[in-house]
Amino acid sequence: LGVGWTLNLEMYFYVIFAASLLLGSSTAPLLACAVLVGVKVLNYLVWPDGTAPLLIDFYSHPYTTYFIFGVAVFYIWRFLESRGVTGRYPAWLGLACACVIAVFFLWETRLWVLVGDGTLGQTALFLAFPPLLVLAALVLHSTGFQVKARIVIMLGDASYALYLLHTIVYGLVSPLWRLYPAIDPKHAFIPMV
Repeated sequence: LGVGWTLNLEMYFYVIFAASLLLGSSTAPLLACAVLVGVKVLNYLVWPDGTAPLLIDFYSHPYTTYFIFGVAVFYIWRFLESRGVTGRYPAWLGLACACVIAVFFLWETRLWVLVGDGTLGQTALFLAFPPLLVLAALVLHSTGFQVKARIVIMLGDASYALYLLHTIVYGLVSPLWRLYPAIDPKHAFIPMV
């Protein structure tokens, strides 16, 4: 299954985090992040020409940056919780944050105009959305907001299964695109990257 490679990145993080827990639960998140950063630095400093061994190159994949951001989001959320910030504001504030982030995400192709056409601005924008969306969801959770729509809960529960199956469905449905071009993902509201 082509998309199964991302499971390797998840297991990589879980192994590093579990090993870090052996040295203390309070320092484990930061130690795990240090290892992730260390592998990235090793890859780019020792093999700047892109000839790193396959494992080093694979495990310094840009997606591992999201694990580091996830830890940062956790600390930001805990900080806000400890200061009582999330409890002082009504749930609509967190919902408003989530909506703003969603609108930015939906219009990301137009935002490239604002950040320039260089890869630095695009990368910053691309990296910022998921952590901000998770932080907005945590703030919403802290204010007591609960998702009650069964379809949304079901899709959330099935999200990884849908991710694993999407390439199979994609392959099965692709012959229909020639007959019905309107359903081709190239014509979607958000172009596939």
